[in-house]
Amino acid sequence: MHESKKIKSFSAEIRDFKVIPYVRMTLKGKNFKKRARAYLKNQSDLALLLRTLGTGEAPLPCFLYAELKQKKLRANSDWDNYAKAITDALVKAGIIPDDCFRYLRGACVRLMRAEEDVLKVKLLPVSFEEEILEKNRKGNTF
Repeated sequence: MHESKKIKSFSAEIRDFKVIPYVRMTLKGKNFKKRARAYLKNQSDLALLLRTLGTGEAPLPCFLYAELKQKKLRANSDWDNYAKAITDALVKAGIIPDDCFRYLRGACVRLMRAEEDVLKVKLLPVSFEEEILEKNRKGNTF
């Protein structure tokens, strides 16, 4: 009898939450800068949501696929600051031990304006990286 093998992965969908992009800060800035404090608070909230709403377990090493839809997204927003915010929250939540190459081999992060704020996150085995990139090239999403 053939048994299908379940693939280890992590996924989460978070609605009505605005992700604040990564803010560069010094140790002093963490205590005094308003934007830095807002980012750190947002990180704590996002980490909690990822822990509670996420399902599955991250395969290590893994590939990150994230789709972020936000009502207000500035035209000059740097996508890499949003990617850093998402990976920092995954580490803070304890879903991945670190965002270094040893655990996280790559990422595909899509930003778009939408009617509602939605963040979809998937951590898949590295073997799925090419399959995901191919789907992304064809315009398919999750």
